[in-house]
Amino acid sequence: MPSVLRSPGAVRYFRVCAALLALVWLIASPLSQADVHQPRLLLVLKGESNAYWRQVYQGAQKAANEAGVTLLHRSTKDDGDIAGQIQILSYHLSQTPPDVLILAPNSAEDLGPSVAQYRARNIPVLVVDSDLAGDAHQGLVATDNYAAGQLAARALLTTLDLSEKRNVVLLRLRAGNSSTDQREQGFLDVLMEYDMIHIAAAPYVGDDRGAARSEMLRLLKELPTIDGLFTPNESTTVGALVAIRQAGTSKRFGFIGFDQTEELEAAMYAGEISNLVVQNPEYMGYLAVQRALDLIKGKPIPAFTDTGVKLLQPLPKP
Repeated sequence: MPSVLRSPGAVRYFRVCAALLALVWLIASPLSQADVHQPRLLLVLKGESNAYWRQVYQGAQKAANEAGVTLLHRSTKDDGDIAGQIQILSYHLSQTPPDVLILAPNSAEDLGPSVAQYRARNIPVLVVDSDLAGDAHQGLVATDNYAAGQLAARALLTTLDLSEKRNVVLLRLRAGNSSTDQREQGFLDVLMEYDMIHIAAAPYVGDDRGAARSEMLRLLKELPTIDGLFTPNESTTVGALVAIRQAGTSKRFGFIGFDQTEELEAAMYAGEISNLVVQNPEYMGYLAVQRALDLIKGKPIPAFTDTGVKLLQPLPKP
């Protein structure tokens, strides 16, 4: 007697059931990784030497993890390496391009052509920390740097007795770096309103702490008096602090630094720095990724997202 299970009708029956089960599984199960395009974000920062950039990256990575997207992080070794950033952008455009570019440009002008190449490929571009010339990018996530410079100037004024002429020094970072250019201008614009304030020196010292230290040592030696000092970023602040310590000057003067690290905060509590103007770099990186994901989805974003700035006061630690 032939087996029922081996009859032609039974075989067809089981084949149909198997096909139906496979169809149900395909409908009910999530798409495989090969079927789903996971967004890839390229984050290009200015350098690796400052703690500030590590904090921007940490915030960006946190947002990427929460969203379940891939974040590619690339940086030049040193801040100010314009050619290095151009090379990074060119390389990634020649490989598998990202879905969106997040860039902290080392130059407001020189990175423009590279960004334009991304936009020509319909890749959205978001700028973080420092603005970029032209209209190839869709938004900026940054500190209001001009207002930050004004805040620094007003803090310095509280340290000065304007009953007589006062000499103020500004250690500029680097011409063409949009964020510090704006801080420096905001600082100068406030102080220019006071006749008793003289800008005794405002040299560019570059991105290297050692160069800032050397220039500050020279000024401490050559200027008859320094009554106030503003350093517009982490490297200039650290360099100036080291120079003041090295010079062993007994006269304390108003010193407004910029950015927050454990070393700088300790110096402020020790009375070596009057105040620190601090940004929110981790929040900046976090918001940048969120804005970038909005661009991928075709959602409109603000032209400028202000991530805030505040004055850190030398209050006793609890």
